[in-house]
Amino acid sequence: MSLVGRVLSIPFFALSVVVIGMAACAPEPQLREDPEDFREEVARLQREIAENPEEAAPLRDLGAIYVRTKRPAEGYRYLEKALSRGPNDPKTLFYLGVASERLGRTEEAQRLYRRFPKVPEDSQFQALMRGRYQWLLRQEVQAQMAQMVQREDTLASDMSSRTVAVLPLSYQGGSDEYAPLGRGLAEMVSVDLAQINELQLVERVRIEALLDELELAESQYVDPKTAPRTGRILGASRVIGGAYSVLDGEKLRVETALAEVQEDVSSEVETHADALDRLFELEKEIVFGVVDRLGVDLSAQERKQIERVPTRNLQAFLAYSRGLQEEALGNYEAAANSFRRAQELDPEFSMAAEKQEAMGDLSAVAGGTDQALLAAGRISLPSSTISLMQNRLLMQSLSLGMPLSQGRQPAAESNSRESPFVLQDPPPPPEEGGSP
Repeated sequence: MSLVGRVLSIPFFALSVVVIGMAACAPEPQLREDPEDFREEVARLQREIAENPEEAAPLRDLGAIYVRTKRPAEGYRYLEKALSRGPNDPKTLFYLGVASERLGRTEEAQRLYRRFPKVPEDSQFQALMRGRYQWLLRQEVQAQMAQMVQREDTLASDMSSRTVAVLPLSYQGGSDEYAPLGRGLAEMVSVDLAQINELQLVERVRIEALLDELELAESQYVDPKTAPRTGRILGASRVIGGAYSVLDGEKLRVETALAEVQEDVSSEVETHADALDRLFELEKEIVFGVVDRLGVDLSAQERKQIERVPTRNLQAFLAYSRGLQEEALGNYEAAANSFRRAQELDPEFSMAAEKQEAMGDLSAVAGGTDQALLAAGRISLPSSTISLMQNRLLMQSLSLGMPLSQGRQPAAESNSRESPFVLQDPPPPPEEGGSP
């Protein structure tokens, strides 16, 4: 019996079981870079472009294939044409951003990804664009902090008196359960101070990048010799730091200091203590104490905003703080899980929900462009129900009469060919009003 006959003779439910079983047993997605996997798709798209040169989707999809198969220059040309026909198409913007990265045009990639608010919210590519933008931004900040440290002696001594940096509080306790609270408390203080129009707060991502660059231990965050240096590099005229401890799991003690960077002095340490379950009231006490030391007169609206408490659930706040700690370590997936847990414990904790979404986006695409393309591959499948790679594997299994699980993996099949298919040079993308 011919192969076609054998395929047709298989009952539909049996073929369905084969395909479903294949999907269930599929390994973790791998980046598909073999041009053979896209041969039929490329031919189809080229025909569509020839027939409809003004249609954006074929140009976009062909450009994406060239990006995936390490031909970013050709992919860029097609994607640029697609973008001129659909300027807010999220898939086009994402793949054009990846093509730009692979061509070394990082700033252009950032501009493309930064357009994520303009694309349809129901597109999964919006999350990939947002995550990739955050990743590139973090890499840029780390590079900036490294450069600032290297030329620290040449930095200008004048800085805005409005700029304040809040460092993580160092933990002076023994139980690991409360170790993340230092970042959570610092974050709340920073968020509250940011409500004051007279002040400008240094972003936490910049602070974390600098602390990492300086390789400071937590005990050095509030060192009188360290805080002014940190402030100068960050461009902050004032640095707030401190330490805390949790006694017998019931009482919280926090000590804070305000360093005047330009004068190279620190104010006296102020001590705040209360029951641990009154942490949120204690945090407000710290903030208003800092406001007094800064000599700021609050408006009624600013005071009202500062008095807001994002959550009163201590366990939710601990989970949120763990999320901040994992984020600082670059463990974005673990951070997302901690923020998710915080939001589960307190569904009204909107800050946790926002952070969970941001870390989820970031964890999907953090790393090199291969990681970004892997994430895109999970949502950007070929138009056919079964991919070309899966189809070849299925046909091979049927022709050899063996269970699908015993068939060769696509990579092995590709490596065994004597004359592997080489993706042909792409035709130039069509000119405006012309044909390809």
